Amino acid sequence: PGAEVGQAVAAYVDSAHAAFQNVRLLGNQDTLFCAPLPEKEREKDGFLGPRGLAPRRPTAQYYQHCEIAGDIDFIFGGAAAWFEDCDIVSIDGLRDHGDKKEPALGFCTAASTPEGQEFGYVFMKCRFQGEGIPDGAIYLGRPWREFAKTVLLHCELGAHIRPEGWHDWNKPCFPATGYYAEFASTGAGSQGQRAAYVHRLTAEEAEKYTFERFWGSISPEG
Repeated sequence: PGAEVGQAVAAYVDSAHAAFQNVRLLGNQDTLFCAPLPEKEREKDGFLGPRGLAPRRPTAQYYQHCEIAGDIDFIFGGAAAWFEDCDIVSIDGLRDHGDKKEPALGFCTAASTPEGQEFGYVFMKCRFQGEGIPDGAIYLGRPWREFAKTVLLHCELGAHIRPEGWHDWNKPCFPATGYYAEFASTGAGSQGQRAAYVHRLTAEEAEKYTFERFWGSISPEG
């Protein structure tokens, strides 16, 4: 648990293009680091991560038939990352508070998409599941930076997902700068009244999210 050991990254992915198939990535806080880091830290002496002083280069990442598990911001970073037919598993959801355990809010994603990058995170036909999670306890994402982009297409959402779906991380600028969207979500977690800034895509709008277009959006040289 992050409260005991801090962040414990299971995979740090930082290359122009990378692909993972049939891989399990298991952790708690900050399981999958989809590099690059943001240009500036959120706070002084904050999270730096591997190669913290290296140039920030764009990356395109592909995850197919994978299981990715964690509790807080467990998919994070500035990559253009495509997740297809994956299990996105929120675990535990409880934190010690003295003599009792209480539900703790969790976040599946924390994108830090750079300004001007066409794609952030795209989840295609993925299953968002909860293990030991109370209903309505988990957000699909919050913006690590103000230009965060995350889109869900044809995903199945469990009852652990909060009705509003997403969190703006108290960034007043986010509705104008970032982008959260869903198309054809199913399951108990898809039924709530989403936050006002969440886009409900039309079929025509969803058609632009093709893997070929996504993969080609990042040059081979990075």
